[in-house]
Amino acid sequence: MKSYLGTLKILFLASLAILAVTAAVILSRTDKPNNLEILNLVKTGLANEEIETSDAKFDLWWVSDDGFSIANDGSLSVETKYLDCEADNNDQRKFWTENAIQQSKTVDAIMQQAGFEINELNSSDSLEDLQFVDYVRAYERDKTKAALVVNADCWSVGSVDSPLYYSTSFSITDDFDVNYEAQSPYLIDLKLKDVVIHVSNVVDNWALINVNYRRTGHYVIAEKVDGKWIERFGGQDIISCTLRNDLKIPIELAPDCAP
Repeated sequence: MKSYLGTLKILFLASLAILAVTAAVILSRTDKPNNLEILNLVKTGLANEEIETSDAKFDLWWVSDDGFSIANDGSLSVETKYLDCEADNNDQRKFWTENAIQQSKTVDAIMQQAGFEINELNSSDSLEDLQFVDYVRAYERDKTKAALVVNADCWSVGSVDSPLYYSTSFSITDDFDVNYEAQSPYLIDLKLKDVVIHVSNVVDNWALINVNYRRTGHYVIAEKVDGKWIERFGGQDIISCTLRNDLKIPIELAPDCAP
């Protein structure tokens, strides 16, 4: 692992050199680089021969100034994967730590030159700060929001035989204001903080809402009464048929129920 870390540092410095040339061309213009250009700069800056890098779509999590968390679905993103993290020993954790530091420095430089500022509310205070579970660096410029998320888990997606990896994602969006307007009425009325929501179905004055924390979640069935949303049922269990019928919840929101 020590030699691997040494290789990572060499590749990191090489990637910075390549990035500097590319960034100089884009960032020397009088106009501000657009989101796709920024994404490509970040992709170049994070890539090296030891890392799998790919375009992706992630839901950028952004905490508003009034403390509500907004999901920005399908944001332009780039993901990097660091394979072979199964041996999660001290050296491997050292790799994660050095990776987080190096990548955050790379992205900090790109975003600063592109006219972004660090958003402290959405950024981790340190590598030991667990408020977001992962290590997060957040950036904003006018209406544009962006975040670098260094995943703290050694994990995998797919079958049990899929290789485990550490991952990093960088996402950027201009849609925060629109998403805030759509999601905040539910969040405010239901007093939901430190979570993001996805309204999966609305029937008349009823709504089925998926509520997600950083690593888990549940669902809520809410009714709009006198202009405000009120939770009628929530949790991970299936609602009972009796309660569903008593509350007159539309069957489209709860087609399955417990006897």
